[in-house]
Amino acid sequence: MTNKLQLINEESTGGTFPCYISIDSAGRHLMVANYGSGSVGVLPIRSDGSLGTMTGFSQHQGSSVNKDRQAGPHAHCIIPDSKSDQWVLSVDLGMDKILSYRLDTDMGRLALNEESTISVEGGAGPRHIVGHPNGRFFYVVNELDSTVIVFKRSSSTNLTELQAVSTLPPDFGGSNTGGDIRVHPSGKFLYVSNRGHNSLAIYEIDEHSGELDKLGYAFTEGDSPRSFAIDPTGRFLIVANQKSDLIVVFRVDEATGSLEACSKVTLPTPVYITFLPEA
Repeated sequence: MTNKLQLINEESTGGTFPCYISIDSAGRHLMVANYGSGSVGVLPIRSDGSLGTMTGFSQHQGSSVNKDRQAGPHAHCIIPDSKSDQWVLSVDLGMDKILSYRLDTDMGRLALNEESTISVEGGAGPRHIVGHPNGRFFYVVNELDSTVIVFKRSSSTNLTELQAVSTLPPDFGGSNTGGDIRVHPSGKFLYVSNRGHNSLAIYEIDEHSGELDKLGYAFTEGDSPRSFAIDPTGRFLIVANQKSDLIVVFRVDEATGSLEACSKVTLPTPVYITFLPEA
């Protein structure tokens, strides 16, 4: 076992500037969000790990109030629901919307559930969505206005907004965009990266309501923390500081959620962090 990556094959994503992929729990379907063209798609995963041609596709239509960033659709994330792979959520920064899809797990096709589509505050720019381990709550980081929105599952395919909080301290006067968002494996804490403030905002999650209480910040010791990930044990958090060519490893205090930097690695323009499942 060398852990060396080897290219198996390539398939079109059906759009431009693909920026996010996710895989269903059965490992049968890969879902992709195309930022440039504002579309999402599904590709089958074969038994040897290769990808088949696209089976499901949806072109988003719409815009929002920020004429520089929201003149058209910009799909930024797509994830399967943790409770059922038949429900898929996508956030679109350009439309200020969260879209809900039904996934035909046999054919790999997508069907938009228009009644479950959610509009957020104009100009917010939803970027990423993540679910709580208990399947009852979802959290969206908004890139353009640096906020987090808390949603509660109100039915199998519907979400209800509970809370919206800033990712920044009230006295911060610089420019900032929201980056990545993760829930700690324990379900006790939520982390959000700030690009500009160059920090991770740390929140405690109320186990009953799902709402957030801000605990503080950890500075990422680099510029523009575009992505970060928490290891499956919950003991470490790794941040990719895109503009300073720096990856920083933090030790997580699992009682308080606080972070302490413990090592660094230089790497040109790191933009994404993920953990591979054990073989």
